[in-house]
Amino acid sequence: MADPRATHSTKATTKLPQTGNETTTNVGLLGGLGLFLAGLLGRKKRRDQSDK
Repeated sequence: MADPRATHSTKATTKLPQTGNETTTNVGLLGGLGLFLAGLLGRKKRRDQSDK
């Protein structure tokens, strides 16, 4: 007969760190801010060209 302990995992297993499961809002906020500032800069540039 096979050893029953060999087929079952032990209860005292070590847990791996859970990385990459959290959503990061900082990256989204920085991206949105960058797009907002680029839009403002583009509008200002267009306004300056139409004033000439």
